[in-house]
Amino acid sequence: MMFKVIITAGVLLLTAMTANPANATDFKEGLHYDTYPSSKLTGKPTFIEYLSFFCPACENLNTFQDEIYRTVPKGVIKRRVSVDIISKTSPDGFLALSKVMAVSDELYPEIGNSLVDLIFVAIHKEKVTITPSLVEKLIKVVDEKYDADIWALYNNPKTSEVAKFTLGNQRLMSSRGMLSTVPRIIINGRHVVKFDGLDKKNFFKELHELTKYLVDKDYDEHYN
Repeated sequence: MMFKVIITAGVLLLTAMTANPANATDFKEGLHYDTYPSSKLTGKPTFIEYLSFFCPACENLNTFQDEIYRTVPKGVIKRRVSVDIISKTSPDGFLALSKVMAVSDELYPEIGNSLVDLIFVAIHKEKVTITPSLVEKLIKVVDEKYDADIWALYNNPKTSEVAKFTLGNQRLMSSRGMLSTVPRIIINGRHVVKFDGLDKKNFFKELHELTKYLVDKDYDEHYN
């Protein structure tokens, strides 16, 4: 599987940031990314990861979340969306997971990926059944370790609104044929990254360069 190859590559972000621009990849639609012209371009540059907590490939990708987020150019909005295309919990359970993702992104500078990591471990290593009450217990475990008001943010009505919006966004992307499987990275609301098209030995470097290429192309470099 592609992300198992990434694990062995061990690419450092420093390499991505200091690489000679002359060696930059000549990105091609259909090889490195797919574009859906009928999809509306987002108002600002965006880098959105779509994943399922129940997906083994998404669990694998999650282990590189710090590296992935650091590849996103300055001025580009980066977010993750928890999808419900793998039906292994109730609608309330999916809403809880979507709230977790919203909280994690909001507090990422303070808590990193700790909350999301814990849920992936619970599902894939401990084989537990995800319920809203279990998600709340896991949140409290992480909340005890950080002074970041995780529990308060999780229970904020605005977080529920964000979670419901992201679930709706997921269905919109699916209806456009852009989200038939996960994990997916969609840039600017219209470009789907083709993981297999990126250099396995320089994955994070090329992901950074591809994101910048598409953002510059869509927004004429006026986005910082």
